[in-house]
Amino acid sequence: MNKTLITIGSLVAAVILIIALVIGQYSSAVAYGAKTEADIKATYANNQNILGQYSTKIGEMAQVPAMQRNDLTKLLESAFSARYGDNGSQATLQFIKEAYPGNLSNKLYENLQAEMASGRTEFQNNQTRLIDQKAKYETNLAYVFKGFWLRTAGYPKINMDDYKVVVSTQARKAFETGVDDGIKLPNAK
Repeated sequence: MNKTLITIGSLVAAVILIIALVIGQYSSAVAYGAKTEADIKATYANNQNILGQYSTKIGEMAQVPAMQRNDLTKLLESAFSARYGDNGSQATLQFIKEAYPGNLSNKLYENLQAEMASGRTEFQNNQTRLIDQKAKYETNLAYVFKGFWLRTAGYPKINMDDYKVVVSTQARKAFETGVDDGIKLPNAK
């Protein structure tokens, strides 16, 4: 009788251990699927945020030259009118020799270039993060055991094609044709 109880107890313990392992594997897969999909969604939304902020910032910075030009024009008109009257000065050399504050600075263009480079780098880094997250998730979905548990739990619950990486027209064309013509600047000789 003792041997029978020990055998039954051992079998029950083994079944409980197997059930606990199965539940643990399933729970782990569900937690992984939920976290990974939330991360992919968040990274994608952050890509939109980065690109939107970057584009807005560059657009706002680019307005400054027009504002500087308009301010300088007003300053010069006011100065000429006050100094030389409504008809201005007939002495052209006098105009050239005069020094007026508010000349347009190259610093703005340097700042724009730096901001564009910085924004593009941040966007590229976040796009790379999205690529890595999707690749890791798709790999886990293809694993025998983890993939089984993920599919059993209904993953993927998101359409991975909805979370595309943004590429330029030039890059897309190069990959479609297999030819990269390089970058051609409009004013370069």
